[in-house]
Amino acid sequence: MKESNFLFLSRKQVASRYNVHTSTLWRWMSQEGFPKPMTISGRVKRWSLQDLESFEAGLKNGSRVNSGSE
Repeated sequence: MKESNFLFLSRKQVASRYNVHTSTLWRWMSQEGFPKPMTISGRVKRWSLQDLESFEAGLKNGSRVNSGSE
């Protein structure tokens, strides 16, 4: 298994990865099928790097996220 399967990113890290504001992540999740974060320790939201990489692979295959700038 790849090591990335066990990595989790915070909302700030995910926003930085896509160069967007954190509020954009919540909009993407509700409107565009963006991966949902996992709840860790009952409160902390983290995204699985594996889920994000799978999402990105889907983008390369023709899907896309609308950032709201169009």
